[in-house]
Amino acid sequence: FFTIDSTITVTYDATQGNGGLNGVAQVYTHTGIITQQAGAGNWQNVQGNWGTDDPKVKMINIGDNKHQITYKIRDYYNISGNPTVNQLAFVFRNVNGSREGKTSTNGDIFVDLPEPGEFSSFFQSPTERHLVIEQGNSVDIQVVSSASSTIRIFDNDVLILEQVGATSASIEYTPTSDGDHVIRFETSQGANFVEEQFSFV
Repeated sequence: FFTIDSTITVTYDATQGNGGLNGVAQVYTHTGIITQQAGAGNWQNVQGNWGTDDPKVKMINIGDNKHQITYKIRDYYNISGNPTVNQLAFVFRNVNGSREGKTSTNGDIFVDLPEPGEFSSFFQSPTERHLVIEQGNSVDIQVVSSASSTIRIFDNDVLILEQVGATSASIEYTPTSDGDHVIRFETSQGANFVEEQFSFV
């Protein structure tokens, strides 16, 4: 969990999403912020000169098709004043921009940015929101929360795991029926409540 004043390390796995940069040795990030004021999907404070060997957005190849870059959010995006930053936005590329790393549906990648002190939770695993798995195989489900809370995980609204007073919950879940499954979590801490879901077939 991080805020606008945090220093973060972004790790990009080129085998995930659309796999557009799988096997590319030198990867660059093209990134910006999404503010409440500008609206969803409207990139602001964009960093990176597309199609150039721009050192500011050059990532470090750490092996195994993974690439990293570390920066302080407020400084890196040249954020002045106090806009409400809802998300960080990313597209990854090779040096000349002829290949791109995006989501599995070729969309931009967005990472939520909580407000300082805001109660927040998310799926740490899986990272994809729509999966197809072989019957009999399991799905690694991990939920993390920014504060001690009650965490409940459901499969098609049937409770499969509950943790009370926890900051994380995980289960290696093997469904007992074929077809469509919606996995949803709920985290609650007093009046604070977060829910999120992904699906698999």
